[in-house]
Amino acid sequence: MTLATFGHILGGIGIFLLAVSLLTQGLQMAGSDILRRVMVRWTKTPFHSIGLGLSATALLQSSSAATVIILGLVNAGILPLGHAIWMIMGSNIGTTLTGWLVSTVGLDFDIKAFALPFIGIGMMMRLFLKSPGYTAAGLALTGFGLFFLGIDILKDAFSGYAENIGVDGTADMDGFRSLVTLLLIGCAATILTQSSSAATALILTGTAGGLITLEGGAAMIIGANMGTSFKAVLIVIGAAPNARRAAAAHVMFNLLTAAVALAILPLLLTAIAGIERLLDIEATDMVSLALFHTLFNIMGVLLISPFVPMMTRFLEKRFVSAEEEDGRPHYLDDTTLEIPAMALDALLRELKRLQHIAARVTLNAVTAEDDKTRKTKAAEDAARYRESLSGLSGRINNFADALAKTQLSEDTSNRLQYALRINRYLHEFVRLSGSLADVAAFIRSSKLSPALTRDSQKYLDRCIRTLRLLADEKPLPKTALALLKKDYGKMKDSLLRGGVRKAISVNALSHYLDSLSLTRRMMEQGIKARLYLLMLEVGGEPPASADAHEEDHDIEDGALPASQ
Repeated sequence: MTLATFGHILGGIGIFLLAVSLLTQGLQMAGSDILRRVMVRWTKTPFHSIGLGLSATALLQSSSAATVIILGLVNAGILPLGHAIWMIMGSNIGTTLTGWLVSTVGLDFDIKAFALPFIGIGMMMRLFLKSPGYTAAGLALTGFGLFFLGIDILKDAFSGYAENIGVDGTADMDGFRSLVTLLLIGCAATILTQSSSAATALILTGTAGGLITLEGGAAMIIGANMGTSFKAVLIVIGAAPNARRAAAAHVMFNLLTAAVALAILPLLLTAIAGIERLLDIEATDMVSLALFHTLFNIMGVLLISPFVPMMTRFLEKRFVSAEEEDGRPHYLDDTTLEIPAMALDALLRELKRLQHIAARVTLNAVTAEDDKTRKTKAAEDAARYRESLSGLSGRINNFADALAKTQLSEDTSNRLQYALRINRYLHEFVRLSGSLADVAAFIRSSKLSPALTRDSQKYLDRCIRTLRLLADEKPLPKTALALLKKDYGKMKDSLLRGGVRKAISVNALSHYLDSLSLTRRMMEQGIKARLYLLMLEVGGEPPASADAHEEDHDIEDGALPASQ
């Protein structure tokens, strides 16, 4: 290979990558928000999900861009894992459009005459039309023109190279080992260019230029398809578990499809020749490769489809985060429903575990070390836990609903009513748990008067000490609710006086009081849940309401009145 030929190939790849980038950017700017909304709404069935994944990739001309959107929606918890797997399978079929574009346009006419007007019109739209929609369309048109210009440059480079070496570059590469080598080359081409479209165009133009045989090109197409998994793996580094599961599904799908396609490659090529004769298609190597690319991806979808539910269940047990593990029921088992008393005991143990975890996570977020990075991490952990624990509360409700439909004794029925009340308290506790960290941050960052700081800190300390008791599952004093309300009332009065005396701005006061009100409700719900749990464990009367006024006793670690 001469330096000039190498430069032509490198330049063609560069222009092609630029084309894919501009085309993707333009189409994303024009319709990515719409595409996201459509992805969420139109994935009700596997057929819809496959069709949407196919359409998104064909439209964006980038499986990577479509994968980024899919994994982003999964990472945000908007798109379920099962739907994402079907969309990824459809996305793989969508990558075959590049092959059909290249092979349908062909290489036997003046590609530059076709491509250059798109580049000119697109750039004029980009420069002179200020509307975001026209700007995006201009980028897409420019990318479309560069797409074919890159193909033209690669065609000339590969044709010249094949003529110089005088033989087909892969003509002597027979046998399974050679096919595996070509497959790995195709995979490397996708990884290095970060574009399966670019790799596919390279393979097609190389085949058309006589550098690659049909069988060798087919093996490289399989490899290029495999290489798309690499981008998915990169995207999900540090992502949520569900996004990692979706990426793993992408890898599994591509590897299984590639293994089967390589194993039956001669049969697939024979089938393609038969299809071309049946449809009276001109049998060029480019058309054959485009047809092969489509056929083996459809084959992969048909092959894997029956196993998607099994794959989903398998992956849901992998990449389990701490918050996911804590958010899964540990004691609820449908087999216990046959013995209602045993099922109720399991339900109460699950409620107790839910409160322990919720209090621990809330406490960690409030007492995180005074370091921005650690506080941010604690807040992010707490947010993930809120979502996970809300799900656990929902599963507890479902179990309680199933239990309520069984034959219950009067005592079990009464205890189940209290259990439902406890779960409601804990659901509210989890929902409002972020408010206490907001109050703690406000106290630290605001320049309050000494009196306001003292009263605010006293209330915050009361909440923290109570949370420690809840997290450690230690007994609460019967006066816990009254003590909380008393400290809250003192602090609220102090704040209102401060607002009148202009010790704190009215806007800041309003925001602070809103947050404080949420923390009071959160703590009340947590305390009530704990006292009701204790009542169900040891028996006795329901705890006093939050409105009861009892004498003031500090809740101190190690010096606590025992619950009765």
